[in-house]
Amino acid sequence: WNVFDFCLVVVAIVDLATVGTELLDGINPAVLRTLRMFRIARLLRLVRSAKGLRTSLYTVILSLPGLSNVFSLFLLLLVIYAIIVMSVFGHVIEQPYLGYAGYATFDNFGGTLLLLIQSATTEGWNLILEACSVQAPFCGPEAGALLEVYPEGAADDPYLDCGQPFLAAVLLCSFQLFAALILLNLMIGVVVDTFSNTSTKENLLVSMTEMLAFVEDWHIYDRSSSYYISAHYLPGLIQKLLPPLGFGRAVSVFYMMRRITDAWIPARAGMVQFQEVLFALARLKAGQSLPE
Repeated sequence: WNVFDFCLVVVAIVDLATVGTELLDGINPAVLRTLRMFRIARLLRLVRSAKGLRTSLYTVILSLPGLSNVFSLFLLLLVIYAIIVMSVFGHVIEQPYLGYAGYATFDNFGGTLLLLIQSATTEGWNLILEACSVQAPFCGPEAGALLEVYPEGAADDPYLDCGQPFLAAVLLCSFQLFAALILLNLMIGVVVDTFSNTSTKENLLVSMTEMLAFVEDWHIYDRSSSYYISAHYLPGLIQKLLPPLGFGRAVSVFYMMRRITDAWIPARAGMVQFQEVLFALARLKAGQSLPE
């Protein structure tokens, strides 16, 4: 953060020094002023102190892998349905009063993707269904639009620009089922599950970082990884640990020994076990009543 603040100050000084001068000919001074807008990124410091903001930020970061998988499946579904509806409804007559006109039609791939994405949000999908179900006299020879758009197809099928109500209902309703009701809710489920796990970790009285620090300090006395150390080393181990598992070096030996007694750590032949020590120290932090 100090480096970030230093860069902002340097940019601001250069900006002030070059105002009204010709030192930076060919460079727009507004570029330097725009760089100062990155000062708002300092608000991210609140993540350290604001617990709720930190949880939300971690949720977004940890959700990205799962969301990318669901989003890839959603794109695959879009492409499959886009090819199908283009081949079935690509010649349907435009109906501006239903919003089915211009680029928002099924006669090109880009417009098809836009309409399907719109349908996935349940916005106006019933109008698209109605447009794809259009029948005479709003299409065909009675409408008179086929001869202008598809003159070569009018001779083979005068009702080429009419819709197909049954296929429209099957395709668009199934797309709503898969896209809007399953995949989008699956994305929400990924975020909610990640938020639940993140909240659980944030609310732990003893965090995973503190447990890993305990493992590292334990390994100093247990080089053979036997999960046992002599009870003689227990005060030194706890003195190395920082709160909440340890007491730090600032406490007296009497206080440390009293707290070790309160932890009710079982000793076997003068040895203490790794998990029993960790759980006992964690119980002290949680304030759990221990057996007599």
